[in-house]
Amino acid sequence: MFLTAPIAVRTRLTLYYQLEKICGRNLVTLYNLANGVMFCFLAGSMITVSATAVGVWFHFPMPGLNDLLPNSVGWVLAVLAIGGLISVIAA
Repeated sequence: MFLTAPIAVRTRLTLYYQLEKICGRNLVTLYNLANGVMFCFLAGSMITVSATAVGVWFHFPMPGLNDLLPNSVGWVLAVLAIGGLISVIAA
C-alpha cells in the first residue's frame, strides 16, 4: 500500500493499464486468462471442501486421497448443490 498508492496517485494509471503499456494487449489478455483459470480451480477446491463438511454432517462416504473419482452420489449432489448456491449468491 505504501509503495504502490503514491505511484498510482502520481501517474493516475491502473495496474492493468500500466501493464498494457509495458507488455502489450496480448500479454495482458493472457495474464487475465491465466488468472481466471487459477480462480476457477481455487473456487472448485473450496466447493469440494464445503461438500466434505456437509458429508461429515450427513454421513455419506466421501472420496479419499487415493480416489480419482467420487465414490458416492451423495457427495456429488452436495458438490452440485453447494456450487449452485454459491454461484447464485455470487451472481
